[in-house]
Amino acid sequence: MAAAFASDGNWKYHTSTMDADGTVPTKDELDQLPRLAIVAYAARCVRRVLPMILDDWQESNAADSADRQATVNQIDAIMTGVERYAGGDVIDIAEIKEIAERTAQNAARESNRPTTVAAVARAAERAVESAAAEPSAAADAAIATGLEALKANGLRGPGVNDSMSFDAGLLIESARGEAWNDDTLVRPEFFGPIWLLGKPEGQPEQLDESQRRVNAIQLEFTVPAEIDREEADRIIQQIILRANELHHAFGGSGLTIAEGRAYEVEPAYEPEPEPVGGPR
Repeated sequence: MAAAFASDGNWKYHTSTMDADGTVPTKDELDQLPRLAIVAYAARCVRRVLPMILDDWQESNAADSADRQATVNQIDAIMTGVERYAGGDVIDIAEIKEIAERTAQNAARESNRPTTVAAVARAAERAVESAAAEPSAAADAAIATGLEALKANGLRGPGVNDSMSFDAGLLIESARGEAWNDDTLVRPEFFGPIWLLGKPEGQPEQLDESQRRVNAIQLEFTVPAEIDREEADRIIQQIILRANELHHAFGGSGLTIAEGRAYEVEPAYEPEPEPVGGPR
């Protein structure tokens, strides 16, 4: 079986020796890979199962729908950061690790969510660990990612198993044939489409842009009366800069201020108190 992947706009073809055997790669197999290739493999495992959240979590009200979408957005952003890390971008992986841990903990606590949600969140947490861990522990974290992905897959058939095996084989063959080392970058485009030969039966569609993330963040600040305008501007600027840094840490390209408005709220009318005994 051949796999296609994009490189500088051109499609190339590599052959994997581990395709379609239905097994998860072992530690010995993943240990053949440089660290960033292991991280890229772990992120790819999560990408395969992330849409299952939307497939399994059938919201019953508006609040549940917003919660479901927020969970997808959160894990999608975490994985974007991991993928950019494997691709050589400067990413605050420690901060992403903290957020991934909280996301997994929150998913585990919510009893009304299907078990798929918790499994995908744990897979994302393990994928981040593959990037944050010492090189010797990266393969263990990647294997844990794959196992959580299989839990999320449940009874959907062997498509995910086969594809994870194929992804690992593709990386191993490429690393061996092209003499990869720990400085070799592996971007998501290396793998090509999630389902190269077509989506297996029982698998949900991959996320489109409308399902992945909101387009805007609205921030509103209420400034106490005792803070002057100059100090308020300084504090707000710090908050916006911090939000921008967080967006970069998640793998985003940064925030752009589309509109800013400042207004004063008129104080509520309070009548003067009447003197004791009534007006004079």
